[in-house]
Amino acid sequence: MKKPSYRAFTSYNQGLPGVLKNNVLISAQAADVGSALEFEAVWDTGATKSVITEKVISQCGLRPSGMVKMHGVTGTAIVETYLVKVGLPNNVFVGGVIAAKADLVGNQDVLIGMDIISLGDLAISSFQGRTSFSFRIPSTGRVDFLSPRERPKGYDSFVNSKKTGRNQPCPCGSNLKYKNCCGAN
Repeated sequence: MKKPSYRAFTSYNQGLPGVLKNNVLISAQAADVGSALEFEAVWDTGATKSVITEKVISQCGLRPSGMVKMHGVTGTAIVETYLVKVGLPNNVFVGGVIAAKADLVGNQDVLIGMDIISLGDLAISSFQGRTSFSFRIPSTGRVDFLSPRERPKGYDSFVNSKKTGRNQPCPCGSNLKYKNCCGAN
């Protein structure tokens, strides 16, 4: 059986949660994936960058990689950043993530922001009162619930149909060639 050219997962909920969350693995970028530790994460399409808490930093033994100006609900602050690998469900790993350090509300220790979400396709469903969300990386096509006749005029002209070349860097951020990562057969 041919291996798919993308990686994907779906998280299921019994009801209609107020936030999208699941468990993720976090490790230092240079660390072996087997050393990654599990934390609860929340998905936030309103966040530009992914965020990790002091708990993640401490337990994973992470070292700062830089500083960034972060804007949040409590104001603006200069915070440390950390270069990490993020393991999403179903062995979907994203490398080279520059996560900012911040406190998060609730029990979550990781916030998945648009720096990761924009690498792929995110779809959310609340069918029959049960929310599920699916994510695939890299993006392999548009998720669109409108028929072609219902789309605004010129909508299709904005779609970039350029495919990733086998020897180009993989769009998932793994720092591998596409043929050795998401495009491996």
